[in-house]
Amino acid sequence: MLFHSSNSFLKLESEQEIIKRKNSRILIFIIFINIRIFKMRLLIIFFVLTNVNSSINENIEKLYHSKNNKFSVLIFTKTNGFVHGEAIKEGIKLITNIGKQNDFNVDHTNVSSFFIEENLKNYQSIIFLNTTLDVLNNDEEVFFKNFIQTGGGFVGVHSATDTEYEWEWYGKLVGAYFKNHPKIQKAKISTINKSHISTSHLNETWEI
Repeated sequence: MLFHSSNSFLKLESEQEIIKRKNSRILIFIIFINIRIFKMRLLIIFFVLTNVNSSINENIEKLYHSKNNKFSVLIFTKTNGFVHGEAIKEGIKLITNIGKQNDFNVDHTNVSSFFIEENLKNYQSIIFLNTTLDVLNNDEEVFFKNFIQTGGGFVGVHSATDTEYEWEWYGKLVGAYFKNHPKIQKAKISTINKSHISTSHLNETWEI
């Protein structure tokens, strides 16, 4: 009986070893499969990032190399409401001078039909300088939106917030819309400190 019991014990132990070996093989196989899956995921991520990086580089190349390899800015001044005549005139002059001093191109238009892909691709930034109300039609809006979404820059000056009230995307771009302001009033200003470069040219008192 003892001998028989011993054989039974050995047999039981042998079966347990077989099960352990099978489990070990299964575990190794699972680990192997997981490693392969992990490698595949890494390859996919690498492929996606490589293509994204390539796309970004293409956009950067397009944005920073116009026809003459200079940074170029377009000033847009179309108005369909109040016209800030003097401010527009002085703004164009100021930005043009800044361009000359810093070696970048500045062009100006108040014609919205200029907003086509063929033209906009030559600029890295567009400035809406005191535009008012509805200044772009549906097609022109598409071209402008695509310009921004592919990395183009935007600057909105003053009444750029008084522009395109019906275009929700533009509202989000500028961040807010103009509501109103009180009537223009004159005020007398006193210069307290004339030692700073920003105030040294001012009189003791002056009007705005």
